[in-house]
Amino acid sequence: MSRHNGLILRTSDVSNFDQKYSIFTEKFKLIYIINDDTTNLQTTIDYLHTKHPDWNKYTIIQSTELTRSDIEYVVKFDDLLELTNIPSQHIYILLTMENINSTESWHQYNIFKLNNHHHNFSLALEYTDTTVSIENFQYWLTEPISFILFPTTSTTSSSTPDFIFNIFQQKSIPIPLLIIEDIPQYEQKLLYLKNISKPHYQYYSQPLQPLVEDLSMGIYKQFESDNTKYNQYQQAFELAISDLTRLKLPRIKILIIGPGTGKLIDKLWKVLDKKLLPNYDILAIEKNPICVPILNEKNTKSWNNKIQIINQDIQKYTGDNNYNLIISELIGSFGDNELCPEILSQFNQPRPDLIMIPNSYTSFLQPIYTPFKIKKISLIKLGNYYPISQPQEMWNWNHPGEYELTQTKSLTFANAQGYKISGFLGWFECTLYGHVQIQCHDVNLGNYCKSWYPIYFPIHKSKLKPNQDLLVEFNRINNGENVWYEYKFLNKVYNQHGVSYCMSLQHS
Repeated sequence: MSRHNGLILRTSDVSNFDQKYSIFTEKFKLIYIINDDTTNLQTTIDYLHTKHPDWNKYTIIQSTELTRSDIEYVVKFDDLLELTNIPSQHIYILLTMENINSTESWHQYNIFKLNNHHHNFSLALEYTDTTVSIENFQYWLTEPISFILFPTTSTTSSSTPDFIFNIFQQKSIPIPLLIIEDIPQYEQKLLYLKNISKPHYQYYSQPLQPLVEDLSMGIYKQFESDNTKYNQYQQAFELAISDLTRLKLPRIKILIIGPGTGKLIDKLWKVLDKKLLPNYDILAIEKNPICVPILNEKNTKSWNNKIQIINQDIQKYTGDNNYNLIISELIGSFGDNELCPEILSQFNQPRPDLIMIPNSYTSFLQPIYTPFKIKKISLIKLGNYYPISQPQEMWNWNHPGEYELTQTKSLTFANAQGYKISGFLGWFECTLYGHVQIQCHDVNLGNYCKSWYPIYFPIHKSKLKPNQDLLVEFNRINNGENVWYEYKFLNKVYNQHGVSYCMSLQHS
């Protein structure tokens, strides 16, 4: 189907066809017939046939009489279930806003599709002023949507479908074809709204391997643009320094692991300057050689040469472990997928005079369906998907604290409305220190950090039944050389032995 706007002809308005058709060839590539007077349907078809012998190639008919095999038909959702003879050609199922808001309609649609799986369907929307439930709409948006219909009953309204366009935008879906009746009144405004409602992009990439590959300056700049993260770190530093000061230690020893180009130290320096802390030592260990000259320059210009900077892999560090404050930003999108538990294990023995930032983090998992095709474990900025069940906690890491580096968890999810599953979405929630937290999932919370994308664990797309319990077995495996996740769903094991994704413990 062309993505140009369509011209609407009503069979009840045959007398005005010449006037309307005169603008068809100039502005439109599609004719949309609304069969609101069945006695005139054949007259309408005869009229179009006189205009062009191939009229049927650019015409679709909204009707319950699906009699021709050379036409694509539009059937209202409420009429769909009454059909007995469904033709073999493509059919557009026209949803109202009321249908979208109805959970029952979603179930009816999926059952109909299951019973007629050999037919070719796609969805279309009929716009009305009814407010749409975004929670319900997200299910429908994972299905192909061919066009939005704006009949006279909607175009005479003073409202505009900004909220519908915004949902398409947020879900990273291009706004489909617009078929508009009463063109002079409504066309320009709708087309303007469509043009400015560009979809957010969906993005995915392979997870970072910071122990194996040194990060580029471009990645550091992207990370350091996350003001929420560093402001939260600064709050955590203030709480930690205040608590350590109360211990009346003769000297506070601070270790910073992986400071990158120094933004963490900048935030720490502001706190130390504010607290007027007299006696402290700071050691920064950074393995990436491109960062060290930047750190040295900042040390001279901004930090009064108070920072001892070592260019070394922290895993090879054999110096003093008796620090009072250990700071790092080694958390990955899933919490532990950049090997934070392994890297910090040598410092993790609890002591009354030891604070580690981050203090703890928890991994979460949620089954989802997305039409977006991803075959490997990836970091993903995903718009068009629906959750199948509520997220559940996987495992938790505490610093300092004792833990096993190999973890196993089985989770059972209750499926309410999902009929398909494509994979599992994972993310972290982290307590830096005290009440200060960060997370990478809920953009509506003030502690959301944009520099992490959730992680996605794909599976073979599978059909589901409502109220079906979904069991997934998840393993985090550390064999001393590599760390990887294996997960089992519907008797199939994914990423076995880390075949498509594993994290190396050896720095190249």
